[in-house]
Amino acid sequence: IIKDAPLIITEDFMDLHKIDYVIHSFSNTNDEGAQDEFFKVPIKMGKFKKIQYYSSISTTDIIKRIKENY
Repeated sequence: IIKDAPLIITEDFMDLHKIDYVIHSFSNTNDEGAQDEFFKVPIKMGKFKKIQYYSSISTTDIIKRIKENY
């Protein structure tokens, strides 16, 4: 996890932080199409992995739990 990471990921950013993979899950196909620009570089570099969307918990829920417990 990189604090204040840019919305659109560049090759320089990936190289600077030695990022092996960018992992993301899309809630639906419209969501996926709307975010093409954000992941264009990692996809081109072969460093993008799409995982199955899981609706039972969100990133916001995880961050909230961390803040409450640590």
